[in-house]
Amino acid sequence: MLLELVQVLGAPQHDDRRGQAAGHPGRALQASHDQQRGNGLYRPAAHGRSMVAIPVGSCHGTTVALGSGEQAGGAGRGGRRRADRPQAPYRVGNKVGCPPAWPVLAVSDHASYPAGHPARPPPGATAVACYQTAAKAAGAGYGPAPLPAGALAVGGVYLTPPSRGFRVTCQRVADQLGFAVPCPGLLPTAAPRTEPRWLCRAAAGCQRGQLLVLGLDGFVVPFGYVGAPGGYGTLQIAAMPTRDATGGRALHCQDERRIATPTVHRVRAVLAACPQATPSVLGGSVLLRWWERGTLVEVSTPGAGGVNQRLLATLADHVHLVTPRR
Repeated sequence: MLLELVQVLGAPQHDDRRGQAAGHPGRALQASHDQQRGNGLYRPAAHGRSMVAIPVGSCHGTTVALGSGEQAGGAGRGGRRRADRPQAPYRVGNKVGCPPAWPVLAVSDHASYPAGHPARPPPGATAVACYQTAAKAAGAGYGPAPLPAGALAVGGVYLTPPSRGFRVTCQRVADQLGFAVPCPGLLPTAAPRTEPRWLCRAAAGCQRGQLLVLGLDGFVVPFGYVGAPGGYGTLQIAAMPTRDATGGRALHCQDERRIATPTVHRVRAVLAACPQATPSVLGGSVLLRWWERGTLVEVSTPGAGGVNQRLLATLADHVHLVTPRR
């Protein structure tokens, strides 16, 4: 499945030779090496004033025009490409996208925009190539574009502040539930076509004193990320009122194995692995749990690697507990 990018890219004037290359990744790469050695850039043409880099899963393998005998992942007329070589962006109408295994878009300002990157290319920038990882793009001279103010990156997962509308609901939910609720200060970039994130989807979902669960069922992750069933990451934030940190057994997992006891908001937390958690093929899941202002909070995600652990620690550090007004 392809990951959505939200960059708006300026298109150069139409050139028939370059336009043919844009529709045929193998020829485009050859053109970028043989015909444009002076600047190393491949600039796919588009009919219109702008190109929007929005790779969409339904486009791949259906409406994308590839050269005869070529596939987005590999073989061309001259033999099968090495998997680590960059691929050419393809064009669908006035949109430019990258193959699913090469989700890092490099543009003509010598910056790259990995999947989920919150920044936009500058006006007039054009698509150059697609790389598997940000490191490979940087090695070719296309370092990651600067992050907007307030955004962070953890292991290739981009985190940005939620909308003002989301933050406003935190106080309302705290008033309804009657205990301090976790209000995320940062959230991962949502996957395409995911539902808006709200602490309570409906009034009936917020009952006084009950367990609160915020599930993020799809966020954009880099190629090779561990803990992304279906190609997207998942995350859960749960909270319940307790008298002390030993309560809330409902938030403990089966065969929980403690990894560390980090500090979150100046209180001792528990970082633990859940090897029996679904899906077990990913090595279970990892959770971070702490008690604050009468509320036990837990953040969890599939996978138990170092990136997953750092992601939870960063999210927890930016959670704000909102107390009820009555």
